[in-house]
Amino acid sequence: MLLLLLSVAINGALIFKLYRFQQRFDAITAPPVPSLEIGEAMPAVKVISLEGQPQTLAPEGKLLFVFTTTCHVCMENFPNWLALEKKVGSDKVLYLSLDLPDATRQYAKQRGIESRTLLVAEPAERVRMKIYRVPQTIGVQNGKVAAFGIGVLRPEQLQALGQWPACPAESCTSGLPNQ
Repeated sequence: MLLLLLSVAINGALIFKLYRFQQRFDAITAPPVPSLEIGEAMPAVKVISLEGQPQTLAPEGKLLFVFTTTCHVCMENFPNWLALEKKVGSDKVLYLSLDLPDATRQYAKQRGIESRTLLVAEPAERVRMKIYRVPQTIGVQNGKVAAFGIGVLRPEQLQALGQWPACPAESCTSGLPNQ
């Protein structure tokens, strides 16, 4: 019986090591994920309001915060986004959810952002906007992507984006996470 338990433990450890190796190998060999680039034209986006009304959004002069309700990194970044919104004004901020309406409504209500939250419900829109990972912070000026980052914002990034939309392009974009 002891031999059986020992064998199961060793096999379990080996399987786990193989699994971790495969994860690392996949991360190294996976093709790069396309994402928005600074200076790229920002397309008009087909969105749905939390009330279910379809809209076409031209996000000129806005900071867009793209999230899902189940993303732990998005949850970690939310205090940063709320602080940025407070600094630049809620009229310059939109939250774009990639989730189902009910989950998004509840999430937005808990955070007090219902009036500024829209759904990017169609997969084709996500592909067109090159949204493959979240959280994303996107700044749009003059119809182009002026600031872009993926991941949690650091203090220096918050400081630069806190001047939105008046910040010079180099200070808005320098050091934004893109991984």
